[in-house]
Amino acid sequence: MKADLREEECAGLVRSPDRAAIIGGGISGLTAAYELTRRGYKVTLFEQDARLGGLAGSTEIQGIPVEKYYHFICLNDRPYREMLGTLGLTESLVWTETSMGYFYQGRIYPFSKPADLLRFSPLSLFNRLRFGVSILYSTFLKDWRRLESVSARDWLIKHVGEEAFFVIWEPLLRIKFGSRAPEISAAWIWSRAQRVASSRVRGMQQELLGYVRGGTDVVIDALAVESTQRGAQIAVSSPVERIVIEDEAVKGLIVGGRFFAYDQVVSSVPLPVLLRLAPGLPDAYRRSLEQIEYIGIVCLMLILRRPLTKNFWLNINDPGVPYAGIIEYSNLNPLPQLGGRKLAYVPYYVPLDDPRYRLSDDQLRRELLASLPSVIPGFAAEWVEECRVFRDAYAQPVCTMHHSQRIPRFRTPVRGLFVTDASQIYPEDRGVSNCIWLGQRVAEEILSNKTVETPMAIGE
Repeated sequence: MKADLREEECAGLVRSPDRAAIIGGGISGLTAAYELTRRGYKVTLFEQDARLGGLAGSTEIQGIPVEKYYHFICLNDRPYREMLGTLGLTESLVWTETSMGYFYQGRIYPFSKPADLLRFSPLSLFNRLRFGVSILYSTFLKDWRRLESVSARDWLIKHVGEEAFFVIWEPLLRIKFGSRAPEISAAWIWSRAQRVASSRVRGMQQELLGYVRGGTDVVIDALAVESTQRGAQIAVSSPVERIVIEDEAVKGLIVGGRFFAYDQVVSSVPLPVLLRLAPGLPDAYRRSLEQIEYIGIVCLMLILRRPLTKNFWLNINDPGVPYAGIIEYSNLNPLPQLGGRKLAYVPYYVPLDDPRYRLSDDQLRRELLASLPSVIPGFAAEWVEECRVFRDAYAQPVCTMHHSQRIPRFRTPVRGLFVTDASQIYPEDRGVSNCIWLGQRVAEEILSNKTVETPMAIGE
């Protein structure tokens, strides 16, 4: 990657309708750059970090790139699968049969197959059957707009009953969204159930999830290389300081204290960051963006000498455990390049004002190691070779009821300024596939010179 733009390339850029700047080198920004350069646009992408990828970015373990956060592919992740084909990476896609567990009252229950649900003794037999019927019902429900005005709590209690709600769903919503949990839209929780159900095969008996051999870094590199080969300039370690707006039109960007002229700018950073970068946004538009709230993530990556369980995903309902799950990534992707080491993630979704977001890395490690023996039978600290901590302030928009009425369109009221943001994929949850979709949609908006409606079902 080009770490910096040469001054002679930046000074006095000529305004052109086919010249665009992209702020942010995550998946949506890179996809937008890729799509625009394919159609002859001259693109410059600015990324503040030294490495591309954003939330899909990687760290290194003994020189081997490993994702900072856990990513997986579902069978209905069509934008991702099609992009792999376009980039010539279809052969890198690997499917794995995975399993899920549920920790409740000191015991791990298998929670993958219909037979597991029937044996899930924390629920009465009637409520086990009711829970299974509700899952089946949700797969046939297609119009999520009917759920917009209903809270996830009310919708779930209606369909699975109070017992199943408080045993299974309530802790997951509460730990992720805190005080806003009662307001989360039923449409959002429905889409989560839909995505998981879509990856079940053999008559719903087996979950099948995918990963890219070599990790998401392979996709990030391919998007960047393809774009630069078509003339794009990618500047890492280059934070944008301001989007210059005059007379409700974009004039350019200030980067490194210097002004660069652009008539078209795509912001692929979270809306709170955009609000800081663009003081010239119209007041009414600014107020509309401020209505969308975010929560952050603090994610601990465990590099292990041995596996914790046989599950890919372990949901947790225990008042003494401050996290809602453990994602044992090696049970999806065995990562042979790590020489037998295993990889697991423990995420905390927290608002920025939550004390846990401000805990030191060492405090978080100690808290996690102290809690694991109560969840993992026989666990010993010696199992952990290393523990790394990653943070992101704006990992997840808070999708409360009527969220679709707050979603910004790709084209802003500022002429030449376009926006991609995780809030636009509602009712879907954030993921690599949906970020690819965002990049494609904003590129389509620029190329067609027409307003693209949002929201739209991913994959339509």
